[in-house]
Amino acid sequence: MTHFSEHTRAWLAEADLAHRKRHGQYMTPAPLREALIDQLDLQPGMRVLDPGVGTGEFLRSVLEREPSAQVYGWDVDTDVLDVANNNVPNS
Repeated sequence: MTHFSEHTRAWLAEADLAHRKRHGQYMTPAPLREALIDQLDLQPGMRVLDPGVGTGEFLRSVLEREPSAQVYGWDVDTDVLDVANNNVPNS
């Protein structure tokens, strides 16, 4: 779990597994995030939407790769959006 942010690790330590299952939440490991980002052909200023943003780890990885990207996230679980906002401020 070391490839997740401090905010995500704290949320996971307290998250109810039944709640996570009900929302279909899956924590995408860093190697898979990186492989997905490789397929994006990121360009400066590119807009990226994560429609199941969860804790924001994917968008955080996008910004690490391309800091000028404009990232947006949405999730049905509004509780987890606080974590995403901490992981990806101003998104």
